[in-house]
Amino acid sequence: MSTDETNPRPPEGNSIERPARRTDEPRGPLPRGTPPKFGRYETWRVLGAGAFGRVYLAFDDLMERFVAVKAPKDALPTDKHRAFLREARAISEIHHPHVCPVYDVGIEEDLPFLVMKFVRGGTLADLVEREPPTPVQALKFVGQIAQGLDAVHARGIFHRDLKPANVLYDAHDKKLLLTDFGVARFADATATLGGTPGTPLYMAPEQWGPGGEFGDISARTDIYALGVMLFEFLTGQRLFDGPVYSLLGQHCAAPPRKPSEVRTELDPRYDALCLSSPLKKATFRRDLRSAE
Repeated sequence: MSTDETNPRPPEGNSIERPARRTDEPRGPLPRGTPPKFGRYETWRVLGAGAFGRVYLAFDDLMERFVAVKAPKDALPTDKHRAFLREARAISEIHHPHVCPVYDVGIEEDLPFLVMKFVRGGTLADLVEREPPTPVQALKFVGQIAQGLDAVHARGIFHRDLKPANVLYDAHDKKLLLTDFGVARFADATATLGGTPGTPLYMAPEQWGPGGEFGDISARTDIYALGVMLFEFLTGQRLFDGPVYSLLGQHCAAPPRKPSEVRTELDPRYDALCLSSPLKKATFRRDLRSAE
């Protein structure tokens, strides 16, 4: 019997997965006024919500897969409407293993929306809460996020709200994906969605007073937030804490603690890695001035 095959079989274990079925995911209640569909994407349930908008699980009939749809809660003014779509188009052009892919963008009932990959596994915040990382795992997390940031910054986009809740954990591929650029700002200084400039626990000094002593928002803004996250992962504690005005003062003036001051068993080399981000205020000022 001949073993020749016109169409060779794929390697074992590398077969194409079956399309998603509607029964694969449970439905959930939807807020009043939520469109039953965003374009061709059937709204399934709410995955998350913030001050500005919501992320929905939706089913794509054409591709037979579940996707995540991000949309504002209410219709936007014309300028912000355009900005939202511009943000979506810019992010959709980024193809990187550590940036959540954007598949589509559209408008439904005066609501602009973007369609992203549905990532099973929750956020990095969820993962860290379930399983506090070892120092080695903490460095791996930060390394993956840094790679995604490099790709985003190369396109002239700053995240401006980097935090564990805005990083997805892909449980299937065991990797992290940057997402939620809802308050992103482009390098040409054209604002997208305005509003909250970030999350106070992770906000760099220049976010508290753009254009002031610490300079304008730049790639350093995201690197600062990444350093704050690394401190948390290494120590299990927040770098700074307190009400908003207290955080403002601490981020702009207080010297950051070394991770080994919190966990004495940590190798001091982790201190250098953590503080090499712009957490040292004097160094940060000097770097900003030299860049002008």
